[in-house]
Amino acid sequence: MDTKLAAVSISILAWFLLLTGCEEKVESFNLSIDNFYGVEGFTLHYDVSPGVFRVRLTDDFDSPEKHPWESELSSEQSKAIAILLEKLPLETLEDEYDNPNVDDGLQLTFRIRRGNESLRTIELRNRYQKDLFAIIEIINEIVPDDYAIRFDQGSVTVGDPEE
Repeated sequence: MDTKLAAVSISILAWFLLLTGCEEKVESFNLSIDNFYGVEGFTLHYDVSPGVFRVRLTDDFDSPEKHPWESELSSEQSKAIAILLEKLPLETLEDEYDNPNVDDGLQLTFRIRRGNESLRTIELRNRYQKDLFAIIEIINEIVPDDYAIRFDQGSVTVGDPEE
């Protein structure tokens, strides 16, 4: 076999192994999002870690916690979330993104831990932040439509609401 053909064969084999699953270990992560529905008096909690995704429901009326949805994550889904969280600029994100001009609406608390890093908590209230919305998009691709994180685009501001 000539050298050029051998190099192409090795390259094809490497891509095949990469794409079909020489299972690369997914970096450890924990992602928790609390989606607070203030007027309705309940919170949907999204708990995600490699291999598993759970949705919990709590309310302000002392009802027992409910577990309406749970699913195993495929290795591809776990990997996609791990990569997204790894690329997230946690060091430069603010602790809070708030639109003070809206009293209710989208109220999310993100808790993110990558590997052995410290837990980072970020509040998002009626304000657009592209990195956090990327997380919302991937969450919404996985959960059933009934548990998607919904928001009124008209009440979510881009940038500083005071400008």
